[in-house]
Amino acid sequence: MELRNLLFIGGLTVLATAGCTEADEPEALAGPMVVPAVEAAAPMTRVGRDATQLTATLANGGQGWAADDSISVYRFESMSQNSYHLVSGAGTPSAVFARTAGTDDYGDAGRLFGLTNTRFVYSFSYYNDVLETAQVAISIPYRLGLADVGAPAGTSRTPVPCWAELQFGSDGRLAGDFHSLTALLRIDTSLLPEGTRAVVLTTRGGELGGEALPRGEQEPLSGMFDTLLGQGASLQANPLFVTRDTLRINLGTAPIGLERRYLYIPVVARSYEQLHVVAVSGDARAAYNWQGTLLKTFGSGQQFRIDTVTDLDLTDTAIRPVRR
Repeated sequence: MELRNLLFIGGLTVLATAGCTEADEPEALAGPMVVPAVEAAAPMTRVGRDATQLTATLANGGQGWAADDSISVYRFESMSQNSYHLVSGAGTPSAVFARTAGTDDYGDAGRLFGLTNTRFVYSFSYYNDVLETAQVAISIPYRLGLADVGAPAGTSRTPVPCWAELQFGSDGRLAGDFHSLTALLRIDTSLLPEGTRAVVLTTRGGELGGEALPRGEQEPLSGMFDTLLGQGASLQANPLFVTRDTLRINLGTAPIGLERRYLYIPVVARSYEQLHVVAVSGDARAAYNWQGTLLKTFGSGQQFRIDTVTDLDLTDTAIRPVRR
């Protein structure tokens, strides 16, 4: 019987006693009130943490993992990292990685950060006791090769790592949603002009085939950058670091196969006053002087959003595409 019902019955008894004689007095309740027993809940069991595998998802959905992708897991409590290599899910936004180095099960490891392609990671460090997050410094070389940015259809590749804060799921396994630290400019190499040996991005200007390119504001495209890992993290120029206003992708002279068909070029800033994209067929001795074709110039109205892919549309230019 619920407590409010007992209180209600008790009130009626008091009222009835006040208005009747001893002969009319109701009989007393026989015996003590019995409270039904409540079965104790079963104790919760804690799922053990298993760091032998890692499920990684590319958050923007517009890219896919490559078969040879790897992930390094960083933490503040130790200088050593666990390393993981893709075992299933190549060509899709979500893949499973198996541990190839490290033995820690991360029982009480604190915050865990996953970084892809750590070749150009310069440093990883703890950032003050207020934000309690990681600061990462990353180098984007002035010159990159086709292997650094080229990928087949359905996958992506970039020298700038994607990152995620990793968590243990209800099954005890590691998982994380990985985000880019830059925007990506995607170029289909099969549409480049014949004889293209390199693709150059510049925000300075220069000369192309003896004609002047409009001068820009020299915003940085390569060099050293850093960021604090957290929601919306993106690379930023640091006045302590050296940056450059040009980024060059050397393609070589051999035919480009399907495994490197698409270039994924990191774009650091949200917009540029003048961002020239040049297909280079020859180099002059002077700096900022090329032979080739201007593929496109992006002005300040073009926004490059972090964690997105922008296609360089060569079909709306005067270039005659040549498939290789």
